[in-house]
Amino acid sequence: MIAERMQEGRLFLLDPLDEMLWSAFRNLMKFDLEIEFVKGLMEEIPLPSNMFDLVVASYSIRDCMDRDRAIAEMKRVLKRGGRLMLLDITRPENGFDAIVSIHMKYIVPLLSSIAYRKRENPWKALYRTYVNMWTPSEMVKAVRRHLSVEFYRTFALGAFTLVSARK
Repeated sequence: MIAERMQEGRLFLLDPLDEMLWSAFRNLMKFDLEIEFVKGLMEEIPLPSNMFDLVVASYSIRDCMDRDRAIAEMKRVLKRGGRLMLLDITRPENGFDAIVSIHMKYIVPLLSSIAYRKRENPWKALYRTYVNMWTPSEMVKAVRRHLSVEFYRTFALGAFTLVSARK
């Protein structure tokens, strides 16, 4: 979506897995953009400080071993006044946690088994990630430790949270 909207500049993609970088490469070949694929962890971004106007982390903070360090690293690579957009799954804190938990534990694996046409698939592991995820307020608080939060929104009963912050 970002590549579709970019008019100019360079797009950097960071991932620790070669397979994900190759998948991104295949999907982005059609765009006439300068794209750099960087292998690395969010907790140790292998790029210089004060480099980016915008950092987007979409459904990836939940996979970090040290989420606080990852946010500190995203701040480090942002230019002064740069924006962080963080979107991820969160555990609702509004009484809907039980409903979302059941959905993640039973419905998502069932639907993904049907879609993948096999019992074992990557979506079956989502629940183990989900139980360790932040609530929306925990996510906002973690970002506030490093950056100035402009706004945040929750979606789908609080199962997803978007945080926008500036350096």
